[in-house]
Amino acid sequence: MIKYDFAILGGMGTLATIKLLELLYEKDDFKVEQDHVNYLVSNIPSIPDRTKALEDPLTKEKFNLYIDDFFKQLNTLKIKYFATPCNTAHALLSKIKIPKGLTLINMVQLTQKNILNNPNHKVLILATEGTLKLKLYHMPNSLYLNKTLNKRLMSLIYKTKVNGVNKTLTNELIKIIQDGTKDYKEHIYILLGCTELSLYYDDLVNDYNLIDPLRILTKNLLKLKS
Repeated sequence: MIKYDFAILGGMGTLATIKLLELLYEKDDFKVEQDHVNYLVSNIPSIPDRTKALEDPLTKEKFNLYIDDFFKQLNTLKIKYFATPCNTAHALLSKIKIPKGLTLINMVQLTQKNILNNPNHKVLILATEGTLKLKLYHMPNSLYLNKTLNKRLMSLIYKTKVNGVNKTLTNELIKIIQDGTKDYKEHIYILLGCTELSLYYDDLVNDYNLIDPLRILTKNLLKLKS
């Protein structure tokens, strides 16, 4: 039987999942392709919207059914570790009993640890309404967009899921960040707290101090390489 070092619960969204796979390829240290890390990807874009699942019990129930099937798949293949690139999904997974012998490599907790290691940095949290409502990344040094800016950000996130990254959306994200940080004189760190926002990393990294959960997750997943 093939030995997988971990599994990825993907499709939330698909572009974000593809980005995680790209990062695993780029950051892994291997000389020939046979030495690249082994992992299983379950890309399930039909899984219900996570923000809606946090608000609607029926949507949450459907979400949980998908997760149960995913867990059964991992059990059959004897995979011990799994991760998901979706920030908001972590809030739902925290309320599900994960089967014995299976461990979530928790992207949110790993990112929280990164932020706590730098307590003097002010961090602007860019995230979905669901992530913000549950305060997944709330820290003493956290800053937030106002309601108007966050509605613009939510619109941008959903457009990115469908259309991918383009110049118009990139410029809109930069404008949102500029408007959200203009009242602060000190250097502000930007947390890309929705995985679709991680897709804009390369367009932002030269001008902003970024904290990207997807890159933090990548680093920790590669530690599982056998």
